[in-house]
Formats: sequence, C-alpha cells, structure tokens
Amino acid sequence: MVLWVMIDAMEEPKDWLQVFRLKGEKGDLHIIHTQEEPVYCHEVTLPLNGEKEFTAKIFVIDDTDHSTMLLAEEY
Repeated sequence: MVLWVMIDAMEEPKDWLQVFRLKGEKGDLHIIHTQEEPVYCHEVTLPLNGEKEFTAKIFVIDDTDHSTMLLAEEY
C-alpha cells in the first residue's frame, strides 16, 4: 500500500513506468522511488518489523486503463 500512496502523492506528470528499489536492513525499510521522464527521485525510510535483510526492485506499469505492480524478475 505504501508504494501506491507514494505514486498517488507525486506531482504530475507521471511516467508510465515507476521503479521502486527496496532494501530492508537493521529494522528499517529504505525505499527509493524513481521515474525517467520527467526525472523524479524520492527516498523514504520506514520502520520494519523483523531483522531479515533483503533487496527488491518493483515496477509499476501504467497503460492508462490499469496499473500493474510486479517484481522486476517477473517482467
């Protein structure tokens, strides 16, 4: 839900492709949200329950009819 809220909170214009890089470490979740055109980058750090470290890249693709969120390796 946090990623959808981050997209909704963006100023216009929004690119058709949103990219999120996630890194969980030491009880925190670090999120880097980017798009290419126009250039956009926003970073947040949120508390995370659990100590397991992980990384992930998530794409959100908007084709004007609907939006799809998927892990980068699913693309």
